[in-house]
Amino acid sequence: MVFFNKKQKQLAERHSASHLRTLYEFSEKQLLNSAKSGDLLALKEHMEKHRMFEYALLYKHTPEFKEKQRSKKWKNLKK
Repeated sequence: MVFFNKKQKQLAERHSASHLRTLYEFSEKQLLNSAKSGDLLALKEHMEKHRMFEYALLYKHTPEFKEKQRSKKWKNLKK
């Protein structure tokens, strides 16, 4: 899918959904703290991280990701 970039796809493949959810929640707290402090530079940085984790989580639910995982398991079984 063109909607997700390479880094988001790699995050989804390398980390479990629960770990990504934890990272997402942590980034959300950072985002809220930087918004409260009024630091726009930190807000932008935290928003990029937050979006990255959110999209990686979303990618885990796509048919493309599920098919990729099935094909990897199949290849490993053949070896």
